Parts: sequence; structure tokens; C-alpha cells
Amino acid sequence: MRPPLIIQILSLAFVMALGLTARADDGFSLPADPAQWINSGPISMESLKGKSAFLWFYEEGCPNCRRKWPDLVQLSQQYQGQPIVFIAVNSGNPRQAVEQYIRGVDVPWPVIVDPLREFEKACGVNEISLENIHQVMVIDPNGRLASGDWSDLPATVDSALNGAKWNLDPKEIAQPLLPAWQSIEFGDYASAATALKKALKSSKPDVKASATKLSDYVNADMQKRLEPAAGVDDAWLKYKTYKEVNERFAGYELPEEVTSGLKRLAVDPAVKGQIAAYRQFIQIKNSLQSNNPTIRNGALARLKTFAEANAETDAGKEAEALRQQIRN
Repeated sequence: MRPPLIIQILSLAFVMALGLTARADDGFSLPADPAQWINSGPISMESLKGKSAFLWFYEEGCPNCRRKWPDLVQLSQQYQGQPIVFIAVNSGNPRQAVEQYIRGVDVPWPVIVDPLREFEKACGVNEISLENIHQVMVIDPNGRLASGDWSDLPATVDSALNGAKWNLDPKEIAQPLLPAWQSIEFGDYASAATALKKALKSSKPDVKASATKLSDYVNADMQKRLEPAAGVDDAWLKYKTYKEVNERFAGYELPEEVTSGLKRLAVDPAVKGQIAAYRQFIQIKNSLQSNNPTIRNGALARLKTFAEANAETDAGKEAEALRQQIRN
């Protein structure tokens, strides 16, 4: 059995934002934990809306699979500029091992690290192994997950692209801002913040106009994400909303309601209770990913007890969902 990943404790701010992660209609979602991504920050179903994704599940111990990577990378390059992202998925291995493999095969794609095989199971993929060396899945523009044909990958990509389009047409963006555009297109606003601020002051009309277009898009999305907190008395919902906005839009000017609201709500008893539950859950989750079977078995028992005792909290609900995944 491959050793599972010992994940660093997630920042509490990020964990709480998980409650607002968009899912497809069938409940499928991409990992939200940054520790589960290589070559990229987390790509969400929400940021993929209207676009497509190609998911390549691979067995790292297969020599033929290793030799296939140059052709796979070349395939992705043929679709450069089109609204699809190519993602590699490795299940059952620790992050360090996946990073080493990806460097060895020189793959620039975003890579999902799936140490507990949760994502593999969620996708309905039979366990990848030397008996099942690779599989391909696609996400269509409507967020639906479907099997692809690994024997005809171009046709699989073309099928996934049917109806896909960018939120912002890259043809309308000045060349110097294309990296910022790509980050924004996939919801990684923070990475684009510095370049966008600089471009808004540019003396070049095309650069400034592109920066204004991108900035307007970001600000509109920020306001949309604040809507769940408008006019509600639920302190925890408000706190999660503000925290998610604070994280996602780091580097941008935030509304006063976010900055002051976070400080005020952080001392609310209901919020403090939810935070305390998350801290316990993170500790249990880390133990579940230990290399030591005794620690893992103990964590499974703690997970059940925790889920039952904290059933009314978000952390308790996530714990129960994780417990069911492990059982299945």
C-alpha cells in the first residue's frame, strides 16, 4: 500500500471558505485544498463554468505511461488558447513523490494530488494501478463529468470543447496582460492583483483599457460573492462570506464591510464555536493521512465521534461526509 500524504494543517481561513465552494449538479467538485495542487492554485468548478477540463488519471509506476507524457503535453499545446484546461491526476501517493515525478516528466499542467483516493472515487474511476494504468475524464461547459476515450484523445478534447467559451475574450486583452487575464479567467484573482494595479496606471491606452476591463470583471465578481451576507443575521454565514472574499481578492481594495466585519464577527460565540470545531477536524484529518496504521485507525474512530458530537457545525458535516467516503 502506498504511503498517504501528511498534509500541513490548512490555514483556517481557507478551510472555512470551503463551505462556499461551488459544486456541479451531481455533487462532484475539484479539490479546494492548495496542498492538493501542483503547478497551479486550486481550480474550482465555479471558475470552470462555461469552460472545459481534460482530466488524465495516471499510474506513476508504469513505464509506458511515463513515455506517453511528451505526446500528451503536445496534445495540450495544440489546443492552446482554447477554453479548456488539461489536468493530471495522481492518486494514492504523497505530494513529495508526485512533485518528483512531475518534474521528471516535465509536465507543466496543473496536477491534482489525491493521496486518499477521494477524488478518484468521486469521479467514479476504478482504482488506478498497474492493472488500470490510465483513464481520462472530461468536464463539459455545464460542469458535467463524463468518461473520455483514451484511445482517441483529440476526439475526447473536441467533444469536451463543444459549447465552451471564455468569460473574457483574450483577443480583447493587450498582450502584456494575458498572464493576468488567464489568472482571472480561472478565478485566481490574487495572482493578477499586482499586474492589474500597475496596468491601470499605464500610459499605453490599450494596456489601460484592458486593465479596466479586467478590473471591472473582478469587482463585479466581488460584489456577487458578497450577496450571501447581505441582509442576513447568520454570523457564521457572514464570517465565511467575508473570509472567502478576503482570501480570494487579496491585493485588491476591499469594501469596509469585509474588513470591519471580519474583526467584529471573529469574537461572536457562534463563529468561535465553528472555528474551534474546524481546528479539531483538521487535526483528525491530518492523522488520517499518517503513514502509521495505528494512528490512522485511531483517527477513524475519532472522526466518527467528532462527526456525531459536532453534527450541527460545518466541520461536523464535512467530517461525516469524509467518513462516508472512506467507508465506501
